Amino acid sequence: MQASRLQVFSHVDTITSMISSSGSGIVEPGVLPENNTPAGEKTLTFDADYYRSHLGPAPYDRSNAPLLAFFAVIADQLIRALQPRTVLDAGCAMGFLVEALWDRGVHATGVDVSSYAIENVRRDIRPYCRAASLTEPIDGRYDLVTCIEVLEHMPPHEAMVAMDHITAITDVILFSSTSTDFDETTHVNIRQPVWWLEQFQQRGFSPDLIFDAGFVTPAAMLLRRRDTGYDWQVLRLFSEWLRYKSAVSARDLQINRLCEERDAAVAAPARYDKQSELNPQLARAAESTESIGDNNQPVMQLLAETQMSLEQLTAKHECLVATLEEVSSQRDNLLAGVNSFSVSGETDPNGSAATIAARLQARISEIASEVAAMNKRQNLLQEQVSDLRAQVRDIVTSRIWKTLVSAAGVLLRLKPGSDR
Repeated sequence: MQASRLQVFSHVDTITSMISSSGSGIVEPGVLPENNTPAGEKTLTFDADYYRSHLGPAPYDRSNAPLLAFFAVIADQLIRALQPRTVLDAGCAMGFLVEALWDRGVHATGVDVSSYAIENVRRDIRPYCRAASLTEPIDGRYDLVTCIEVLEHMPPHEAMVAMDHITAITDVILFSSTSTDFDETTHVNIRQPVWWLEQFQQRGFSPDLIFDAGFVTPAAMLLRRRDTGYDWQVLRLFSEWLRYKSAVSARDLQINRLCEERDAAVAAPARYDKQSELNPQLARAAESTESIGDNNQPVMQLLAETQMSLEQLTAKHECLVATLEEVSSQRDNLLAGVNSFSVSGETDPNGSAATIAARLQARISEIASEVAAMNKRQNLLQEQVSDLRAQVRDIVTSRIWKTLVSAAGVLLRLKPGSDR
């Protein structure tokens, strides 16, 4: 059904749940992890209400321009990297990927269990999409099959049959399935990546270890038919890489969202009450980093510093407002005094107006100092945000590189005919 594509792409609440639900991604071979919903308890209906309200804050339809752009990017990346001539999108929903491939000259077809979705396929593409279940045999042979956020919507025994049918018609599969979104009611078969890797390898498909399918979802993978599969430890290591990518991506999106709200609060002092909503989210984001590894300590420290800086800016703002009110009152008094002397034609014998003017000037200087201090603090916040983003990039780079190097080392030791 491609049900989680839009959630991964734009649903901020789903990103939060990805952080809090992220597990180790490791299960023993041959063992089925516990599912979030026992199969058979629900009747899954993928109708108009589902596409309107279950797939993120915006409807899943042609009016959603970012959604169409998302599938256009996937089509461009697949053509650039794989050059397929024929593609089947298994779980094509409203055919957005199928039409994007056709618009770029690739013969694509789609199949989806939802009759409502197929009825809403673009008119010129409708002949290439049909309503059917993946538990039914699929005719033809394809250079590539895409199955993106689909099998978690199928009970385990049906998902097994779907994998049998998909692997029978191609040598290359682009696959993705959420391992963390337990909130969606139609997700009845959520598994960790290593479980899917093992199931596909039992059907003769192993992951392409150097192909990054992150343009679809952080945990997406490219599977190729191989005569000899990888050792369990290789699958486990690759699964951990996917899990780490997902956790870092989700955390990065959460941090960016919080930074945007913080910047908006700083730019509009009247909205400082928004801080009360930001604080719990900052706390949750800080707690979520504990599961990612030792490299999360600098990020947690920077998050704490950012929250403290927000509190300081709030206090500075309140002080500045109070000072401005006081200076305004003194200015009014001064103007009233000067006007009274002007009306009477007298002079100020005690120099009271001059005294008030001097005091006013002093207050203005104090305000200028306060403004300078606030500007300095805002600059410091911007530097902290830049450092935070740099930390995230460093973590991704270092851990992914170590994972790939480790995987390469394991593969060399497991290569047939190797003496090592």
